Amino acid sequence: MLESAVTYYKSRLAVPAAFLIDNNIVSDSNYRQLAYRGALSVIRRACRNTPALVDYENMPETLKMEVRKIVPNPMRAAQRNAVEDLIEHNAAYSDLSKVLFIFLLIIFAAAVIYLINYVINSRRFKYFRHSGANAAVIKMLNYILNFLKRCGFVMYNEESLKAFSKRISPSFAMMNPDGWEKIMDIMQKARYSSHTISEEERTYVYDFISYLRKECLKKLKFDLKLKLRFVYFVL
Repeated sequence: MLESAVTYYKSRLAVPAAFLIDNNIVSDSNYRQLAYRGALSVIRRACRNTPALVDYENMPETLKMEVRKIVPNPMRAAQRNAVEDLIEHNAAYSDLSKVLFIFLLIIFAAAVIYLINYVINSRRFKYFRHSGANAAVIKMLNYILNFLKRCGFVMYNEESLKAFSKRISPSFAMMNPDGWEKIMDIMQKARYSSHTISEEERTYVYDFISYLRKECLKKLKFDLKLKLRFVYFVL
């Protein structure tokens, strides 16, 4: 709409120079002459993507009449345009606020999940280190089996711990097969025997878990690492 061209600039009612020229109110050369002589008050010079604006109130009356033939009430049109511009600006600001809110919400959720993961693992490894040796080793066994399960190594029904360790050990070439055997011996001792687990055995299992986690992480895909850390909380 032609009425949308009329606007306020620094509290002055203004008409774009292009509006005057394009609607044959003045010619381009005539506009330049009038602006040079001061008959037209150019309150904003033209630059890239910014049109020149002419002060409507200071225009010659004959030119005002020509403008009013196209825009009957320039002041009301400018007021309406100002309100529409404000609405568009607020809508854009509202959209930006929503995007920013969603971004901050994601950051907050990630921080909360990270904190939950930190607390769970801190308590878990504190229990591994300081609880009774037999109970701690049994918990470590459950942790190892759960960790391996999440990594795709599932223990079959009625499969013994030793058979399970023997089956999966080839997938961990970086780890000594004898280490798996020893781990499972300690696990079976803790689970099925009345013997007390020594601190040396507890430390061996604890260190084994740390090494297992480190070696598995070298091979896991990024999405699985995220699941292990922030969904299953085993990392």
